This record gives sequence, C-alpha cells and structure tokens, in this order.
Amino acid sequence: MKKEKPTPEQQAYLDKVSQKAPKSKVLSQCIKAFIVGGLICCLGQLVSDIGRFLFSFTTAQNAGFTSIVMLF
Repeated sequence: MKKEKPTPEQQAYLDKVSQKAPKSKVLSQCIKAFIVGGLICCLGQLVSDIGRFLFSFTTAQNAGFTSIVMLF
C-alpha cells in the first residue's frame, strides 16, 4: 500500500510537532552511563583492595566482603 502525501494542514502540524519535540539525548546519556559505570568499577576495585591489603582476606572472603559493601 502506497503512503499518501500529507495535506498542507497535516504537513504544517507535522512541522510544528517536530519543532516542539524534545531532541534525542542518546549519545550524552551513553557517555554519562559509561562514566558512571567506570566509577562504580573503580569503587569496587578500591573496596576489594582494602579487603585484601588492610584486612588480609582470602580470595573467597574478599569476594564476599566486596559484594556486601557494594550492595549496601
């Protein structure tokens, strides 16, 4: 089925809607998500290092410690 061309009134409405519609923020939101995710990973690594060096946890203990601290 072939699409019909919009009437001048419909085209005027479509133009108005496209001017008022918010612009896409996908790129900036992806960059922010990447940065926040990286910061969370760095914080997790810091907590893991604290458990390993300060408290001398074994690998299994350190994994549990890091998970608990990051969740709460």
